[in-house]
This record gives sequence, structure tokens and C-alpha cells, in this order.
Amino acid sequence: MKWIGKHVPTTIASFPNTIEIRGGDSSITTIDYDASDISTWQLSAKTFDVDDYETVPEALFFKPDGTKMYLIGRSGDDVDEFALSTPWDVTTASYTDQLANISSSPTSESNPYGMFFSPDGIYLYIVGSTMDQVAQFTLSTAWDVSTGSYTREQDLTKSGGSDYSNPTGIFFKPDGTEFWVVSSTEDTIQKYTLSTAWDISTISVSHSTSLLNFFTSNNLYDPISHNTSGIGSVQDIFFSDDGSRVWLVDSDGDTLYQLDLSTPWDVTTKTYSGQNVMTSAYATNSGGIFVSESANKAFIVANSNDMVRTFNFGAATFDTSNDSSVGFKSGLNVKGDSTFDGISSFRQVYSRNTYINGGFTSTSTTNLTNGNGGTVNILDGTTYTGDARLDIMTNIYWGANNVDQSTQNNYQHNINLGKPRTGATVNLNIGRSRDGSGVSTDHTGIVKIVSKAQTFDHDGYLKVGQKLEVTGNADLQVFDLGGTVIFSDTFTETNTTALESHTPDTGAGWTKVFDDGSTNTWNVVGGGGYASLNASDSDDGVIYLADTLPTSVDYEVRVDFKRRDSSDDTFEIIFKYK
Repeated sequence: MKWIGKHVPTTIASFPNTIEIRGGDSSITTIDYDASDISTWQLSAKTFDVDDYETVPEALFFKPDGTKMYLIGRSGDDVDEFALSTPWDVTTASYTDQLANISSSPTSESNPYGMFFSPDGIYLYIVGSTMDQVAQFTLSTAWDVSTGSYTREQDLTKSGGSDYSNPTGIFFKPDGTEFWVVSSTEDTIQKYTLSTAWDISTISVSHSTSLLNFFTSNNLYDPISHNTSGIGSVQDIFFSDDGSRVWLVDSDGDTLYQLDLSTPWDVTTKTYSGQNVMTSAYATNSGGIFVSESANKAFIVANSNDMVRTFNFGAATFDTSNDSSVGFKSGLNVKGDSTFDGISSFRQVYSRNTYINGGFTSTSTTNLTNGNGGTVNILDGTTYTGDARLDIMTNIYWGANNVDQSTQNNYQHNINLGKPRTGATVNLNIGRSRDGSGVSTDHTGIVKIVSKAQTFDHDGYLKVGQKLEVTGNADLQVFDLGGTVIFSDTFTETNTTALESHTPDTGAGWTKVFDDGSTNTWNVVGGGGYASLNASDSDDGVIYLADTLPTSVDYEVRVDFKRRDSSDDTFEIIFKYK
């Protein structure tokens, strides 16, 4: 059914799923319902912690009606079965049974990574990195793994005859005549065919599709890793029901990629539109993936937090014939979490959680807040393969085309950290993480603070826990706390005079209060501007007091020490009389 509007631009609505908006003869915006496109995947709050059953989970699978879930991992070397009292709701999962001893003979797979069930629940297939094989099990009771028994196994090879090493994921075509395997090290999708459906003993090697230079060969740019190479360390593979899409789990970038196939079930016809989901914000080292288009849900499991997570999908997608964007002139209000792939520019966005896979540009005031306390993370909880950088106000221009203009000299740029209410405390932690009032983590690396500031103004105490060092040609200025000078002596004397007979610049004089009994005298050296003992002495001493003493606290006592050699260096010690 089509409806043609009476006004220009012409509006054509194609039902039930697609609306096309035409502007003139060339520009077309399509609003379409897509049942599984990864751009519609929305992270759900429904999760299931599997740590009590498997601490290194690698893959998961579901019964077609969503009432059972299966998990495989490398710590238990078994397949765990769970019953879901509410179909597809992992929060209702409860453990029921398992297929144990996968690591024992004859399977001998101690590092199982991937698994797949036939649609009728009779056959189970497992791949792992220990044997580089696919093992087949037969279940005497469909979907009950406790009734599974070893049937056969088959080596996985490449077209040249060498081993297809470290297999991590496996997926079968619904008719059982073809299956695909991915690897964490081969960087390919390897296809196999079976002359007898579901019987791996009838295997033959088919084509291999490389992912190593995937972005380069397709002139694409990966907005996640910001490179043009390929998809590496693939952990799992899953196809759409009609074979027109394939989803890959990449643990290097903690990313779920969607590839579109122009010919169903033929991965050599793959294209990539830039659609993906980056999971590092909530799940690193992602392993398995399962997609149910009938339930509009996808599931992943990651061995970093031993958690099964749920995505809901199926929604409207916007596409334009000239690769332009969709504009929201009055802002965008999103009820749930949001994911933006590529470079995004917004005037206003309101969202519960926002994941931006690529650049984010804001041209007005941007608030990163948590209205009820909590944490705002920037460059946190992310695994880097290179150097990381956080730039704040490093390239500020006043004028067009990034050209400095004299007008900017009249402006000040402020970075404000902390404005506590009376009684509250703001801690600026560098190299330390605090949670509330307690220290949660101290760094174990090296933290350097480098400043090229011309001035440093500080009002309050400055505490140095280890060593305060001034190096290079730093100009050590006098610390002046202000107030009235009550005693000062620069030891200016024409002739060499004993200190107790010397008159200071300001104050009454000096009094000897201690002498070890020797005849040594502390003299003000005439014309030298310093005082010293009249003779060398290594084990005796004298003490003098200034006759004019402070009448209250908070007086400063400053002493200069001068080296008696040609360098004439001066060292200053400052005391605070409390």
C-alpha cells in the first residue's frame, strides 16, 4: 500500500514497515522497522551472574523457546544447563544439570570456547583451543545435557591442510549442511560443508574469509579502535535467521560487529556499514553471543565479570540516500541508554546512560553529572593498546579557522575543581582513588606532575610527605609572611668582632647561653657579611640567643647559610615561631 501526498516534497509511505520521505527528485530519507539491526540494540538491566557455576565463561546458547540456557567455560570444562521460569528472562534462571568431564578422554578438550545445538536439541557441538577439533555429542533426551554422550570428533583444518588453530566459536546453518568456525588467532571465518547433515565425519573444507585487513580492503574506518586494519581475536559468530547478517565478537576491542551479506549464508559477500556495539563500559573480554530474532533479544557473556547480559532490539532505523544525518532541532530525549557510533554533534541530549563510540562534539555547556552522588568516569575501566590522553582546554582560539586573534588576550579560561559547602570536603586525588572518606586504591606505577605555570598561588598548608627538591637554575625567592621585623642581622661589621659584642641591624644584640668550655669564639667576620668560629672544631659548640624575642606566636625566623668558597652559594632555612 502506498500513499502519495499532494504537496511538494512528495511523501510516499510504504506499509507495513517502511516510510520514504522524498525531497525533490534525489534526496530520500527512509524510516524503516528493522527486527535485528545492531543499531537498535539496547542494553537491558536484566543480567545473570554465573560465577557460582563457571568463573571463565566463554559461550552461551538458548533453547528456541527461551526456557533453557546453556553455558560453557574453561574453568569447569563442562556445559551447564539452566531453566528459565520466564522465557528469555535470564534473571529467572536456575541451575538444573550439566554435561561434565569435557576435558577427559575421549573429548580431551580442557579449553572449550564455543558450542552450538542442532534445532531439535539432539546434537551438541563443541570447539576448543586444546585439541583444535569439533566434538559432537548426542543427547538421548532433547535439550537435556545430562543425557549427552560423546559421538565423534573431527580435526579442523584450512584449505591447505594445516590446522585451524585456537577455534573459539561455531555456528551451523539451520539445515545442518554447513557450519562456520572463528578463531582468536587465525583472523578468519572458516567455512565447512557436510555431505550428510549434522554428521561432522562427512566434513569437507570450504572457503576461508579473512578479517585481518577487513577495514583496509573495504576502505573503512573503525570508529572504535581508530584504525584501518581489521577485526582481531574473534571469540564467537552468530548468523541471522535468514543468513543475511552475521555478528562477530571481538575481544581485542570489546566490540560486537555486524556484517551484512548481499548473498545469504555467503560471508565472502560481506559488507560493513559501521554498525557495532562497544561493550568495554560494562563487559571486557567478551566471549559468546546468542541472538533470538523471534524474541527480539541478544545475549552476551564475558569472562571478565562472569555475567550474562541482555540486549533488546527491533526498532525504527533512519537512512538517507546521500549519507547525511537525521536532525533533531529541539534536542533529543532518550528514556534508556544510548549508543552513538562515529562522530556525533548535539545541542541537547538527555539520556540515562550514553555510550559514544567515536568522537563527541559539544558546542555549548555540557554537563556530566550524577544528581544523586555516584561516579562520573572519564577514560576509566578501558583497556588500551597504546598511549592514552585526556585534553582539556589545550587548543583554544578566538576567531575563525583556528587562527589566534588579539581579542582573545582579554579573556580568561578557568578550570574549576571543587566548591564544597561549609563542612564538606573535596579531595583532589592524583595517583590515588578514594571511595567516600577512605582510600580504595593507591597507584603502583609512576605518577609525574609537570607544570609550566608562571605562578602558583596557594592559601593554606602545603604538606610534603617525602622530599621537596629544587633542581636546575630555579630562583629561590624569599618567603615573606608579612608583619613587623623585630630582629634582623646581616652580620655587617668593619672589623672581626665576637658575636656577643656585635650590634645587629635590628634588635638589641646577642647573648651566649651555652659554651662547652672551650675558648672558641663565634665571630662576625669583618667585611665578610657572615659569622663563624674563630678556629676549626669538630666536637664542641656554643649557643647564642637573640636578645629581642617575639612577643606572640606566628613570627617567622629566617636564617641564611653561605658557603665559604668561590661559588658563594646561599642556602636559606625558615622557621615559624608558634
